[in-house]
Amino acid sequence: MREQSRAQQQVALAGQELARGQAHFVEGIAIDHGATRAGGLMETEQARLRQTALKPRLAAAAEEAEQKRAMFMMNWTRRRQVETLVRESEQAAAHETGKRAQQMLDDWYGRRARRDTAAREAMVSARLGPLKTPEGGAEDGS
Repeated sequence: MREQSRAQQQVALAGQELARGQAHFVEGIAIDHGATRAGGLMETEQARLRQTALKPRLAAAAEEAEQKRAMFMMNWTRRRQVETLVRESEQAAAHETGKRAQQMLDDWYGRRARRDTAAREAMVSARLGPLKTPEGGAEDGS
């Protein structure tokens, strides 16, 4: 990026030198001064040569900057994908933990309810004694 910026600045400076050289050339024509005209032409030609020499460097710097930008975006995208996967797996794990905890509570309350029902039935049986059937006999469970 710095190299590209430097190359752009140097191309811009060469453009300013080109304009300045052209202005000196025109000034030399206006005042009919051969040295000013020749100096303007030389300054213009040097600025053009400098711009021509800098353009490949500017293109290479732009290419390098684009490669670095592409690499950065690729790494950034990968990192975001990994962050998303980690977040989703953490959410799934938290959901599974919640489901397991709820299942454990459901199982515990189910066992407790069966145990309490069995205990109440045993207590009622103990108080009332064996249940009698309508035929008049005792129900002994066999």
